[in-house]
Amino acid sequence: MRTFFQRGILTILILGMVFPGVIAQAVTDDFIIRAFVGGDTMPPTVPTGLTATPVASSQIDLTWLPSTDNYLLAGYHVWRDDVQIATTTALTYLDTGLTASTTYTYFITAYDSFANESASSTPVSTTTPSIIVIPPPSPDTPSGNQYGYRLTPLDQIILSLEILPQKDSVIIRYVTNMHIQSVIKWGRTSSYELGSLSEQAFIKKHETKIAGLIPGTTYRFVIEGKDAFGREGVLHEGTFTTQEPDDIFPPGNVTGLTATRSEDDVVLSWKLPQDPDLAYVRVVRNDRFYPSDIADGWVVYEGLASGFRDEGAATGERQFYTVFSYDALGNISSGAVVAIRFGTPGVVSPITPGASTTPLGEPGIVDPVQNEIRLAFDDIRFIQEGVTLHAVDGVVALDGAKQLTIAIPYELMPEHLKTILVVLGDGTNPERTFQFLLRVNKEHTLYTSTLAPLGVSGKFPVSVSVFDFTTAQIGYAGGVLDARITTLAHVPEQVSFPQYLLHLFTSYLLWFILLLIILVLLGWRLVRKQES
Repeated sequence: MRTFFQRGILTILILGMVFPGVIAQAVTDDFIIRAFVGGDTMPPTVPTGLTATPVASSQIDLTWLPSTDNYLLAGYHVWRDDVQIATTTALTYLDTGLTASTTYTYFITAYDSFANESASSTPVSTTTPSIIVIPPPSPDTPSGNQYGYRLTPLDQIILSLEILPQKDSVIIRYVTNMHIQSVIKWGRTSSYELGSLSEQAFIKKHETKIAGLIPGTTYRFVIEGKDAFGREGVLHEGTFTTQEPDDIFPPGNVTGLTATRSEDDVVLSWKLPQDPDLAYVRVVRNDRFYPSDIADGWVVYEGLASGFRDEGAATGERQFYTVFSYDALGNISSGAVVAIRFGTPGVVSPITPGASTTPLGEPGIVDPVQNEIRLAFDDIRFIQEGVTLHAVDGVVALDGAKQLTIAIPYELMPEHLKTILVVLGDGTNPERTFQFLLRVNKEHTLYTSTLAPLGVSGKFPVSVSVFDFTTAQIGYAGGVLDARITTLAHVPEQVSFPQYLLHLFTSYLLWFILLLIILVLLGWRLVRKQES
């Protein structure tokens, strides 16, 4: 420290209190420190190089060279006929709305952040051209060329065009070979019904931003223009497609989740969801309750396998597992769950549909309590492709080949809620069940989960149980999902594709034979009629 102070001599000159506008300077052996103290009274330099160019009968373009200031230049004032008409920080100004065949005089002044203004630049004068009336083209003159009465894309006025679509907007940039006052119209059809944006000046470099668009949507647009001679017409017609929306939807849960005991280990098995952007699954273990999120327990596995051996986990009374699916953008599924009790080897079904007071897990894990929530099956939302399916007499009809989202409104659940557990029965094996959690979404409007397509036709019993922080059941509702698969694209997983094609071919063959018999009978009847 002493060496540093010996090397550096710091001198501070505070002169602003006496001489405003003076810069105080501190000097050491290593660097110079400058600080502005006091008020600034020195104006910027006078702008130079002012030019005024008439580009249309109603517009004059101004350009000039930059000024400098001893502290901070703020901008320029534009004067026309001794009247200030604009303030700008640019070195150009387009003066529009003028009168044809009229002389105007301009000058520019510069000002700084202390409101000091320079002297005026050298004035320049210019005259707007008179309005030119373009006569209609003769019969031998194509109306589409540059000598015609109207402008068309054939004139090739647009030299370059750049379209930059975003999710809900688009920027359209283009350069024209002459000063053009243009308008862009857009819509979903060729009528361009959604809107238009017009330019106020004749320019060569154009840029328009259209906002309020729908992600992942194709739009049509047209650029119309008018030149300095009053000729109008279409310059370009085209389309653009906005970017797809961000993927905010979680992947489906794993299906067929089971847990079995193998000596001191727990062997888990599942089927991965078919989401194209599936990144990995994470298995979380807890010995008290189903892990409700990725931090509620011990992470025992991450990867893309269809099973995992949790070595040495068969200790204590029981283990609870939740398997979360992750996509490439970090969206997380609600979680598929399974529990295992070590007193009785094998898989434990947490809830039996219809047992409205059965606590989580097999009898003995927690004590049953009186339900505290009046949860009805009609309160549960079943959604496919954005359409809510309504229950009729406790049965929801759905497409077994499409993903299914199950949701419950957030306001229906109590603040002391811990878990919402859904149990889906296997339509092909009544002894098997599939359990998963409902988790609150980011907007805190729904408890929700997305399931992979059921894949087969059949009836699937479904139940929803609500548990508080003590793991006691406080609400229950149950019903049936009636899944149907009817299209070729939805081939049941239990039937091989060749078998399915054979079945389909046989069905069509029978119809063909029937039609052939009908045609033969009609032909025979027609022949008999002619003979008679």
